[in-house]
Amino acid sequence: MTKQIYKILTWLLILIFAYSQVHQWVYERNTSIWGFICLLTLGLAFAISFLRFFFSREYITRNIFSNLTVLVSSFPVALLLAELMLRWFSTGLESYGERNGSPVYHSSYDVYIQQFENGSGSFFVNQPSGTEMFNKSEFQYLHKYNSLGLRDREFKTDKDSNEFRILGLGDSFTEGVGTSEDSTWLRQLEYMLNHTSQKTRYTTMNGGAHGSDLFFSYELFDRCLLKYKPQLVILNLNSTDINDCIYRGCGERFDAQGHFHCKKGPWWEFFFGCSYIVRLIVLNFLHYDWQLLSPAAQKNEEEIVLTEIGKKINDYLTLTKKNKITFLLVLQPLQEDIRDRTDPLQRLKFDTSIHYIRLDSYLSDSIHAYHDDFSLFYWPKDGHFTTRGYAIEANAIFKDYFAGQHIDSCQKK
Repeated sequence: MTKQIYKILTWLLILIFAYSQVHQWVYERNTSIWGFICLLTLGLAFAISFLRFFFSREYITRNIFSNLTVLVSSFPVALLLAELMLRWFSTGLESYGERNGSPVYHSSYDVYIQQFENGSGSFFVNQPSGTEMFNKSEFQYLHKYNSLGLRDREFKTDKDSNEFRILGLGDSFTEGVGTSEDSTWLRQLEYMLNHTSQKTRYTTMNGGAHGSDLFFSYELFDRCLLKYKPQLVILNLNSTDINDCIYRGCGERFDAQGHFHCKKGPWWEFFFGCSYIVRLIVLNFLHYDWQLLSPAAQKNEEEIVLTEIGKKINDYLTLTKKNKITFLLVLQPLQEDIRDRTDPLQRLKFDTSIHYIRLDSYLSDSIHAYHDDFSLFYWPKDGHFTTRGYAIEANAIFKDYFAGQHIDSCQKK
């Protein structure tokens, strides 16, 4: 009787443990090494139960059963040791979050959309009037958000006669992850312009949100930010926009009412998330990428997405022209794009009348001037700009777009 109770309690604990891991994945799309340990525990428990089933019917001797039990038990132990070794010594198998100190893998196919302003829809922003601490291994910054969920001052609909408003749209590089609020490329650009201008007062509005992309930014601009009457809209793009669109889809992510619907990752993503052994096989031997696509599928998806991104950029031009707003596109490389010279945005095609700036030459020249020390401009682990990196972008926009004309003449455009 005591043995039966012990078996029941053991199985109950195992099932509770398994339920907690399944719940965490289904509702939060998070998993960790505990998910892997759960799989090993379940596998071992079922294997021993299977052996006991045969042993109870005397199909095998006690000695054979003991040897098989030891053999079966050693297999998950060996897998666990291999997993721990990979986690301790391996590089390149960590997700972005894990590389920056997170203990869990979070599915990139899971996107949370913040709701605000009842009736205006779903927008990819941060918690309105909230705060978020970016406590990374390389930097710590507190982000404070206005009532729209954007990292900036409160926006005003009323505008002074001598005020020129610049709206920046984009992802975490526009929000300014990796630097303080007064050192984002938008705020540094504002300082440069106001220091140079005598009559015009320049005001920048930060419409960036970490994790966003140009499709989400378009909805935010069109349905929420147009009323603040920007005279110049700057869209900041980088290659993560391509990855985000592969994860989420492009225009098809929105239904007829403008609500967002997530794409689903492959059924085996849980195993990929909880085990470095699986990641080693998938990434290094099967040559899948972090979107969990085969090389052929990844190439096909990238070409489709680049085409859709080009069309959406043209939509920005149409919308800004309709509202008599100037549109500027900034193509910003990641550090690996510069190092490997493989920026996929080089293949992007859009309306030739669009004024655009490629930052790769500005950044490459600055990095080369400092003996190829990327860490002065990009955080090595996190990958975002440092304050110097954001200054390069602000300088590039100032020189390329504004310096060719008298600064105060922008007010008349």
